[in-house]
Amino acid sequence: MRCTIDPLNLILLIIVIFVGIKLRSVLGMRNDEDAGKSRRGAYGLNREALGKKKLAAAPVEKKPAPDLRLVETEPVEDLVQDPNEGRGLAFFQAADPAFDADRFVDGAARAYEMILTAFAAERLEDVRDFLGADVYAGFADAISARQAEGQQLETQITRLDRPVLEDARIENGIVQLDVRYRAELISYLHTGTTRDDAEPAASVDLWTFERPLKSANPNWQLVATQAGA
Repeated sequence: MRCTIDPLNLILLIIVIFVGIKLRSVLGMRNDEDAGKSRRGAYGLNREALGKKKLAAAPVEKKPAPDLRLVETEPVEDLVQDPNEGRGLAFFQAADPAFDADRFVDGAARAYEMILTAFAAERLEDVRDFLGADVYAGFADAISARQAEGQQLETQITRLDRPVLEDARIENGIVQLDVRYRAELISYLHTGTTRDDAEPAASVDLWTFERPLKSANPNWQLVATQAGA
């Protein structure tokens, strides 16, 4: 039996083969490994391009180097307060840590009683060491004035509150302490006859004691008095 080929089908087959050869020559052929390399290559290029784009859009600003130069400051010695000048109880206690405030207040209470009693009895020499020159002179003048009038001073302390240490000052190496006294006193002038009907009266006084800051002598002297302060 004889097989014949249709000339038209032969022509179509030739055209299909020819077109296939052309497409292969243009597109080429690749396997799965080639496809993976191609994708990886494209990703690498895209990543590099993206990195360059970011660097271009946001350039890194160069920070200045820190300044490590030393700054000149005021000498510490100039900032320290002079221990011979200042005010306040805390300042004084820092300048003289050995100062015992309770002991001083107890002594100030005894000094108040002793000085008032000696002043009334005209016996200033008994308390001379506790009086500054100006206070001693003022008390002596008052006694002389009473004597000139033939008068005597009667003084009794019926109640004395614990004195209050109010303030402290240091000037030129001299310490001054202010002490406030609150008491009830019977005090009046007479010419030889005491009174039985005298009533105690409230008394408020501010006395100032002083001594050198570095003195070895623990005694204080009364240098000022202010009645009713």
